[in-house]
Amino acid sequence: MPTDGDTDYRTYTRAELEEAIRNIDAARYPINYANLRAEVDARINGASREPALPDNYKIDATIGFLVDMAIAGTVVLYTVIGALTGDLVIPSLSGRHFMHLAGAAAWIAMVAALLVAIAIALGGLDTSDPPRIRPKFRWAFRLAGITLGVAACWQLIGPGPK
Repeated sequence: MPTDGDTDYRTYTRAELEEAIRNIDAARYPINYANLRAEVDARINGASREPALPDNYKIDATIGFLVDMAIAGTVVLYTVIGALTGDLVIPSLSGRHFMHLAGAAAWIAMVAALLVAIAIALGGLDTSDPPRIRPKFRWAFRLAGITLGVAACWQLIGPGPK
């Protein structure tokens, strides 16, 4: 069981410090809170430096990047095949009903999927579990959602096949 004053915040990364400052019980651990505030202030002022990353950090980052690229590539491949065949299947959350987009609607939906894939490939998701959209990439995901909505509307009310 941790006691007050035992934690060495100099070994924490910036993200870990931010999480600790959000979750610490200052009344229960006043010494730890003071040490934590002092380390955060020292990082801001440049008096303290970020600790070196562990050796496996680069390997984990590479694996994460490869997984992101595999997901983005799969999305691109799926949508391109759907657009080329004229039947892009969009599964629903319930798993029982599917939306079939054909013709121009399939191509519009492919653009939406490409936006998502590009945002993922450029680092649009953070490493949290579940991953969250990074603020500077929200525009891409919003634009993709709007584009997908346009594709669905095109399919429902747009011109039919000739």
